[in-house]
Amino acid sequence: MGFGKAAVAGLWLAGASLGAADAQVVGKKPSYIDPPPATFPNQQAITPRIWIPGLEEGWTPQGVALFGKYALVTSYQDREPAKPKCRVFRVELATGEPAGSFDMPEPCKHAGGITDIGGGYVIVADTRQDWRVDVEKAIAAGKAEGATRGMVKLGTGFGSAFTFFDGKDLWNGVFVTEKDAADSKVYRLDMALFDKDGVNVDNAVPLEVVKVPIHAQGGAFDRQGNLWIAGSWGPRVSYLARVDRRTGETLARYDMPSRIENIVFDSEGRLWAISESGSRKYHNGKDPDFPFIFEIDVGKLQ
Repeated sequence: MGFGKAAVAGLWLAGASLGAADAQVVGKKPSYIDPPPATFPNQQAITPRIWIPGLEEGWTPQGVALFGKYALVTSYQDREPAKPKCRVFRVELATGEPAGSFDMPEPCKHAGGITDIGGGYVIVADTRQDWRVDVEKAIAAGKAEGATRGMVKLGTGFGSAFTFFDGKDLWNGVFVTEKDAADSKVYRLDMALFDKDGVNVDNAVPLEVVKVPIHAQGGAFDRQGNLWIAGSWGPRVSYLARVDRRTGETLARYDMPSRIENIVFDSEGRLWAISESGSRKYHNGKDPDFPFIFEIDVGKLQ
């Protein structure tokens, strides 16, 4: 679910009031964050930016979905014995203001992705399981318990480091490094699986499998049906790639700000992304912080 020109215009207007150094940046800057880098890869294509919610409290962001006038952000924390481990934040796109949150059930350990599937529902992905969640009901309660409508378990050969939706079916992606490059893939699942709550798809056959570049952290289809993959590995590898859906061949690849994670296209064809750099887990005073939800004009990529 995208958002219209009014929301984008509001974001630009709000950002413009912050001064030249912070132009097109909205929301609240975490107190511990260093000033964002003055220059970063493909800066000419990256316009509005929103400070990621939850960073001050130690949450590490992973997924982003567009939901009406809001962005939804999945985050995890791996501090022991901190609970809950997974939280979904809602933030207003035009202002960067927090607009509620909800916690995921106890089995969730690493909320790696989120995607809007329509009808007020999202899929929240957690490595070996996916939940279908009624967003407004979960926000009202502050927790997903009682607001879920089906959960799918993922076994050997499957995984959901990230997830995205093509308008009909769900896609999950598997993150791997060089040693497991042959397993780097995205795969398509029938949404009807969620009607069999708790089903284990260990032995299921995906509707479609596409090989993708290693270090994949996010995926999305544009309005023309082109597959885009975001990938990162530590502070040095961070890219956006356009991939041939049939062969998995990388058709174009672009450098991105550090630690890019999930991506999603809005209704006007603009691409949005999120980075985990600048979270307390990765903030070290040496590597650049880029703790934003940010918009990418793919026509300006170089």
